[in-house]
Amino acid sequence: MQATHFVPDEIVRQHGLRESAALSSHTNFAHEVVGSQPPLPPFVPELLACADEVRDVLRNVLHATSGRHRRWVLAVWGVEFLWILGLTLAAAFELWHFCPLEEGPLLACQHCFGGALAFWSLAIAATWSWHLQVSVLLASRNFVFLPRRKESVVRGAPLPAIRTFVGLSVALLIGFAIGVVLLFRALTECSGPAPMSSRGGRLAGEAVAAALAAGAPAPRSELMAQASLATVLAMPALIGLGRAGI
Repeated sequence: MQATHFVPDEIVRQHGLRESAALSSHTNFAHEVVGSQPPLPPFVPELLACADEVRDVLRNVLHATSGRHRRWVLAVWGVEFLWILGLTLAAAFELWHFCPLEEGPLLACQHCFGGALAFWSLAIAATWSWHLQVSVLLASRNFVFLPRRKESVVRGAPLPAIRTFVGLSVALLIGFAIGVVLLFRALTECSGPAPMSSRGGRLAGEAVAAALAAGAPAPRSELMAQASLATVLAMPALIGLGRAGI
């Protein structure tokens, strides 16, 4: 008895009608026939669970900042994030253009206290960003940073997270004191601001290197001095407003 072999690519004149000769294609076809969904890749459930956790945190944060005109705390957190990002970029610019690698792994910074202020800025930015992240997570668990009455400050917040918050707060306080000392020494012990070039940081670094080769004292990094001064003045206010508003 003759059998008829139907080739959809030739009869319908359309490609892609027949599944490829692979086990995954046959499995997907079977799932489609019985009306079930094919199994997801291993990483998809983890991504979905992570997305659910992020959604829960955002919903809890919005609930914690609702009422009594506390929405402005979200704006303070946004300013903190932008400040940390700007401080990191300023420190990276200083290290990239004015702290070349001359001998081994050690940096030879051309500005007076430029490298010290840059490394302090990176350290304080990392600690501040971690402190901000832990604060947001604690706020999502109804943690009260400044209890206004005799209610418990925990109210569902995990104890390890509270200990981490306290430790980061102490680290920020120590880093703030170190920054004040470094800034005071940079403003009092260094010469005037470094010559700046309108054509980019590389030419400015060459000008500073030429001045040092001629025997001139190392100039002060105006970028790091201004960034550090602004951070020392603004950081207590931003952290205080961002935590006391919850």
